[in-house]
Amino acid sequence: MVPQHQPVPEDAVVHSARGLCAGCWSWAEYHGRLDEFPKLQRTAASVVEEHEFLAAQGLGPDEIATRLGMRRTSMERALYRHRAREHAA
Repeated sequence: MVPQHQPVPEDAVVHSARGLCAGCWSWAEYHGRLDEFPKLQRTAASVVEEHEFLAAQGLGPDEIATRLGMRRTSMERALYRHRAREHAA
């Protein structure tokens, strides 16, 4: 996958969403079949729930992020967003 903000090499496949390249995503959208490809993002609430469960087992932040299949910074941002929403409500 090549980040969208950088020039894309000619032989690279550009990731669009749902694990699909841009061409496959467009095809699936046109044919009404995007529902066959689940979104890859998780809600902040699901990250918090899994984080709390794993933290209760004594795992550290790096190991929790690995088990969630996320980078530690992504996990921390999701936790921050969830807490910010709770305090705003």
